[in-house]
Amino acid sequence: MTYFARRDFANKYPEVVKAFLAARERTREWTFDHVDEAAEIVARETRVPVEVAKFQITHAGEWEFMAGEPNADRARNAIKAFQAWYIAHGDDILSERKLSDEQVDAFIDGRFFAGGQYSIYN
Repeated sequence: MTYFARRDFANKYPEVVKAFLAARERTREWTFDHVDEAAEIVARETRVPVEVAKFQITHAGEWEFMAGEPNADRARNAIKAFQAWYIAHGDDILSERKLSDEQVDAFIDGRFFAGGQYSIYN
């Protein structure tokens, strides 16, 4: 799952963004440490069978597409590589609307990655 924040919000309330990310990480850790209880909560709140909720929690690919990337430069490079690969393989949307390297660099806000002022990875 990916989360985005408007830049003006992140600039005005960076501690709130950091608190959200930290709470999300604590929740994820608690969920993995308390699978049965978490599955009961998910099942009750989303009205899915407990077995389905438990499967979603215990199969990482179902819980999250990928783990968070703590390194801002690796995140920037991954986006650039993603674009390049799709363009090289004929994607017409990215070919027409490709982000420049400068746009990608500006999009990834290093303050919330490892070493950044508001990082949960520090």
